[in-house]
Amino acid sequence: MSRARKRKTPEIAPFETDLDDGSDFHAEDLIERPFDRGLARRLFGYVGPHRSLVVGSLLIILVSTLLSLVGPILVMEAIDGPLAAGGDGGDSLSWASALLAEIGAAFTLEPLVSGAPQELRIEWLYLVVGIYAALVAVQFFLRFLETIVMSLTGQKVMFDLRQELFAHLQKQEVSFFHRNPVGRLVTRITSDIEALNELFSSGFVTLIGDFVSIAGIVVMLFWANAELALLALAVTPLLFVASLIFRKMARRNYREVRRRISHLNAYTQESITGMEVIQATRREDHQAERYGEINATLRDAHLRSIFWYAIFFPFVEILATITLGVIVVKGGAQISAGTATFGEFFLFWTYLTRFFTPVRDLAEKYNLLQAAMAASERVFNLLDSD
Repeated sequence: MSRARKRKTPEIAPFETDLDDGSDFHAEDLIERPFDRGLARRLFGYVGPHRSLVVGSLLIILVSTLLSLVGPILVMEAIDGPLAAGGDGGDSLSWASALLAEIGAAFTLEPLVSGAPQELRIEWLYLVVGIYAALVAVQFFLRFLETIVMSLTGQKVMFDLRQELFAHLQKQEVSFFHRNPVGRLVTRITSDIEALNELFSSGFVTLIGDFVSIAGIVVMLFWANAELALLALAVTPLLFVASLIFRKMARRNYREVRRRISHLNAYTQESITGMEVIQATRREDHQAERYGEINATLRDAHLRSIFWYAIFFPFVEILATITLGVIVVKGGAQISAGTATFGEFFLFWTYLTRFFTPVRDLAEKYNLLQAAMAASERVFNLLDSD
């Protein structure tokens, strides 16, 4: 019996490509186009059939945001009213006290005046606590509705988009699938669509809520103490500049991450599909090495994105801490001088600490927006392809 011929390993492995993404069949060009209204208009056009859900989400968020501004006022009234060592509190926020007095009268409570007995103060405190508890319960219910409605909106929009994308793929010629790796196409229908789902289910509606929250908090800061408000908002220009830098870097990094994910998925799918050829030519180690190189580029892209997170958010925290420290000193001086009460300072302090929360949320939402824009660019490029 003749000896079997020894198979010769070819010099070029199947599916092997250069590290330069420009010549890689599985890689895509990095889209550098900035955010534009045309792209956003087309993306949000898919919301049209579900506009009633979007309007409902907006109304729920607006009401919930306004109610969240009422809670600190009730606490202030409790501090300067039933909990005050003497007197019935200041009159700088008299409309809130007058409204609370009307509610107390409806419950047949005697007016809370200077030198009121302890029993009456406790009754008024129970009233304030009861109103606050009812307010929290309403907010809880609204948050529950908000989550359900926004998730429903996102899933309906993504269902329509997936259906359209899959129907478009079914109409393509065979040559189209030769030019586009299957893994890349799968990425469009799965991970890219999921990025868009994050935008519709928890992104753009709450983004509007954050803007409303910031506007409401700024108004309440000036209403509570205009002098402290001007001092606290002096850091706003620094926050604005930091946000611009973060936005610029986040946009590029998110697009790079989406590109690398698509690259890895495409290479993985093509390698698995051609595994019989790879094993027949003894190129498993070579393919594994190439896979590791592509995987490393995705890891590095994620790390570059996290780097700007690690700079921006601590910077916001430092600004917030410095601002709060200055406010404590200035507010303490006002209390000592008798120009502000403890309740009024607590009210201002609460609103100020809440001010930085939506600012951080806006940065988070902007990242969601950038991820969605990067994904939508590629999804629409696929929909527009022949």
